[in-house]
Formats: sequence, structure tokens, C-alpha cells
Amino acid sequence: MKAAEKNLLIAVRNRLRLPVAVGGGGFSENECQVEYDAMVAPATSSDRYVVVVPNGWQPGPYHGKQGDKNDLLYSVDVTVVRRATSTPRDRTREIALTNFGSLADEMDLIFQAIDWKYEVTTAAEVLIAAQPGLPAVVGFMHPLVFAGMDPKPRPYMASGFGGAEGVIAGISRTIHFANARRMTVKT
Repeated sequence: MKAAEKNLLIAVRNRLRLPVAVGGGGFSENECQVEYDAMVAPATSSDRYVVVVPNGWQPGPYHGKQGDKNDLLYSVDVTVVRRATSTPRDRTREIALTNFGSLADEMDLIFQAIDWKYEVTTAAEVLIAAQPGLPAVVGFMHPLVFAGMDPKPRPYMASGFGGAEGVIAGISRTIHFANARRMTVKT
């Protein structure tokens, strides 16, 4: 089960790193990483930083009805942090307005690259199959699908980049994907 979550996160990250022309998000290796928390970006990150974060897993519709299979639904969050380096400290009220267009463009790239893309769960299965000693599988039966988005961008503090406490350094927004359904046979 943990192999599925870990490799699904890697598959999402890898998809977001592909060029837009081939269905990816167009983010570079330095711009897109898997992390445990979206609130910590590297101090050396560029003006945009994409964080792929696990959002847990839960029982699927057959999990409690059949004792011979695990039926689980996996979720992944993707957060974009947009640094506001060109905003003077006395004009932080305009951070959302001056960066919102770019943030919306990045959310759209992520949505297009991940929502209902069986290529993501297929890539995760390839990664899982390469690991020895895992139980017999049916595999992913359903891709990640859009499950919502933060209602509005949130301020991102400079401390998230390793900077000063209490200073706004940018904005962030999270898009949620869920329902990547995977079944395994219990052994």
C-alpha cells in the first residue's frame, strides 16, 4: 500500500516535469518536487515552486465487503508557490493581484496534466512492478481526478523559504486530486 502511494506521487511529479507539448505540466526538475509538506520550499527555489504532497488513502467501495482484496482510493495534492520577489515590502497588499494570473496559468497546466490521465496511474504501476516482493495485484483501476481546489490563494510566508518570520514572500494555492483506485489481492 505504501508502495502505491509513494510511486503515485513520483508518477505525478514525473508527469508534471514533462513538456506541455507531450501532456506534461512543463515544470523543470528544480521547480517540481515531492515533499511531505507544501509549507516548506527550498530557499534556492525559483519564482515558482510546485510541491506534490500525499493526501492519504481510504477504503474503496469493496474493501469492507471482501476479505481477500484491498480496495483503496489514493489522493494527491499539488501546491504551487509563487514567489513575489518583485513586490516591495510596503506593497504586499498587491501580491495576490500581481501574481494571480500566473498562479491561475500554473493551476491550469497541472489540471490538464493530471485530471483523468490514466498515463499517471500506469506509470505508477510500472514503478511498483519494479519492486520485488510485493503482493499480487489487479492494479490501478481508476485514475486521479480533480477533487477541488483551495477557494482562494493563501499568503506564503518568507519563513517557508528559510527567510524572516512574519513577512509575506508570495502566494500559494493547492489543487486536490483523488479516487485513484487500486486493488491488491491479500496474501
